[in-house]
Amino acid sequence: MNVVLVSYSMFMPYLLLVFQTVLMTSQDVDIEKLNAYVKATQDAIQHVQDEVDGRLSRTVNQLSNSRDELRLHAGKAATSLVGIQSGPVTLGALPEGEDDVDDQPR
Repeated sequence: MNVVLVSYSMFMPYLLLVFQTVLMTSQDVDIEKLNAYVKATQDAIQHVQDEVDGRLSRTVNQLSNSRDELRLHAGKAATSLVGIQSGPVTLGALPEGEDDVDDQPR
């Protein structure tokens, strides 16, 4: 059995080419058999469309949400690294809300 991979947009022109070739090479065309193949192909295309609109669409949406979440966390990490690289914190310039170090030596 031969297999041909054809993009969705080129499927109908390819199908018409096959149909025309069959008509030109054979005088005995089994229309019922041809109709059965066309129906099976239509069902397969519908199944592919349902799959693209269903699980594949949900998966792409989940990946997009995950990418956005990872981008947010990476941005926070980069901001923290910039804060660390900006210089050492001096004792007189502790961030607001932090207490001074104990006066007792350790």
